[in-house]
Amino acid sequence: MTFEQTILAGAIGGLVVSIALPLISYFFLRLFNKFLVCIEIDERDETNYKVHNIKVYNHSLTTLKNIIVHVSIDNHKNDIVKDSRISMFCSDAKVDRGMLSWSKNIDDKNLPQIDINQGEIQDINLIRYHISNPDNAIEVASEQGFFEESNAPEKPKRKCRVLLNGNRSYKLKLIITGENIWPKRKTYKFDHEQKKLTRK
Repeated sequence: MTFEQTILAGAIGGLVVSIALPLISYFFLRLFNKFLVCIEIDERDETNYKVHNIKVYNHSLTTLKNIIVHVSIDNHKNDIVKDSRISMFCSDAKVDRGMLSWSKNIDDKNLPQIDINQGEIQDINLIRYHISNPDNAIEVASEQGFFEESNAPEKPKRKCRVLLNGNRSYKLKLIITGENIWPKRKTYKFDHEQKKLTRK
């Protein structure tokens, strides 16, 4: 091999490595983070609600950046409760990749995206089952959180994603993704007889 060929081979090898290493690192880190993120259902009883949130545990070695969550539901148009005090975004359509919010509240706002540090746990607002006012209804959170009324003009009311009749079961598909995590998909079922959220 001539000197010129050696130089050319070294240059090509260096170029390949400089392109390949960042790509491998990028995809490996995202895939690695996906498998080290654990998800659990969290339920709690409140006065007029049964709240079902999702807990996200970051067991990876890095901070998860700008994590967002989308929800899709197998609801139909006639499942939506319209005559209610509750304001919502989806009033006449199937929920398809609607954005959810995190329970973390900063400056009286729920955030649609957050960073999750190593070893940290964060809650996603998902659904709350209305025991009363309105009865037997399932409220799905939006990027603003759950519905909240406000009497102050400078603080507008929050809208939920959708309010559904609780007379049937629903399938909810979540996509959790961010800057440095491969999308993680989870499917849940809200059982209308047990009023309970379970993994599918």
